[in-house]
Amino acid sequence: MEKARLKDIAEKAGVSVATVSYVLSNKTTQKISEETRLKIIQIASVLNYKKNTFASTLVNGKTNQIGLYFGNYNFPIAKSEIGSFVTRLVKSLKSKGFNTTIIPNGFTILINNVDAILCIGANDEEFVTLSKNNTIPVLAIDSIKHIPWTFQLCHTFSNIKEKFALNEFTLVTLRPNSIKLQNLIKENIHDVLFIDNYLQLNNLSSTLENKNVVVAGNDLFEYLQLKNLNLYKYDVYTDDMLNMINDCLELAIEHKETDIHDFNY
Repeated sequence: MEKARLKDIAEKAGVSVATVSYVLSNKTTQKISEETRLKIIQIASVLNYKKNTFASTLVNGKTNQIGLYFGNYNFPIAKSEIGSFVTRLVKSLKSKGFNTTIIPNGFTILINNVDAILCIGANDEEFVTLSKNNTIPVLAIDSIKHIPWTFQLCHTFSNIKEKFALNEFTLVTLRPNSIKLQNLIKENIHDVLFIDNYLQLNNLSSTLENKNVVVAGNDLFEYLQLKNLNLYKYDVYTDDMLNMINDCLELAIEHKETDIHDFNY
């Protein structure tokens, strides 16, 4: 794709080149409406506009760096689960030629020098702010997007009945930071328990006795094995999901056309 110019963005947005420059430079000295600012950022992303800060990116406009942004996880089991996933994700991205950069939690302003951002487990406000403030692709992983052409890869567990051949079951899973994702899971699963502390886990035995219990995540499953329940383990971060993340990154970074942007498991 031919490199977009400020003039191209200005024409499509119906504003001046100066206005586009102010917005993409993240300047606050000019009064520009939020609607106009968001429109310019979205058009810039679609047109593959990118400010190249380092000389090494001048040839192809790419840094081969992927930013990793994580939602805030306080529960130790959630931290362990995400940590194991990230270790595998970093190795997977490395095999595709990408290095990774950790973006501090809460740092949702303009982020330079990465080709895309994987937003993992963010709450709804974080994802909206992060994607509004950046012209590079921001992919939602177990977060809910708000822009149609953004890629979304979420666990909604809609395949549990088919996967385990169960008509009646209780799903036990770590609580997502996104309220919208929580609601989406509830739409798919009639009986679901969101876990975010050990007290909940330790009180499950009497609640789930004689029930089929599908447990999402290896660490959560291993902990509940001690409770003598009828458990089924649902592998969350599978190799297939890692491959899909790589595929979506390629589509997003290269701005390849596709009709499918949502991958809900």
